[in-house]
Amino acid sequence: DEVGRGPLAGPVVVAGVKISTHSLPSKIFSGIKDSKKLSAKQREEWFSILSIHPKLEWAVAKVFPKVIDRINISAAANLAVQPVYKKLANKKLYYAVLDGGLRLAPNIPHQTIIKGDEKVPLIAAASIIAKVIRDRLMIRLHKKYPLYNFARHKGYGTKLHKKMIRRFGYSDVHRKSFLSFLE
Repeated sequence: DEVGRGPLAGPVVVAGVKISTHSLPSKIFSGIKDSKKLSAKQREEWFSILSIHPKLEWAVAKVFPKVIDRINISAAANLAVQPVYKKLANKKLYYAVLDGGLRLAPNIPHQTIIKGDEKVPLIAAASIIAKVIRDRLMIRLHKKYPLYNFARHKGYGTKLHKKMIRRFGYSDVHRKSFLSFLE
């Protein structure tokens, strides 16, 4: 799953989760939801469970604004899917289930499920990992670019964020191709 398709700043982050054994107890995913339906605290709690679970493996990839501006957000998200799959597959061929508009190379067996983050627990897990990683990155970027208050809005197009862009201009981590969103 990916996170960060819509923000005005920061990367798009793709995360993948792999079950490393067929005997994973289903209770690990009991109550899991898409990251958008969880509070920041709930996402952090899930992240602490998912990120250290011995029967799960995960990987992330980020594509930053300069590339997003050059190739567009959809292409950037799909670009990030490839290294995530490679990290998790480790030179083997695994069947992948992806959310929404994400795609892998045609020679890799995969299925894309619309709203998969709401329907498939592993995709929901990936959405949580991606969201936590991206939010933490935006908090670090806040320290470098405090004028924009990234810690508060995580780069999304809030009124405050748009006001700060109008006042201070774009930073190096803003997506310049998203300029029309300021109108």
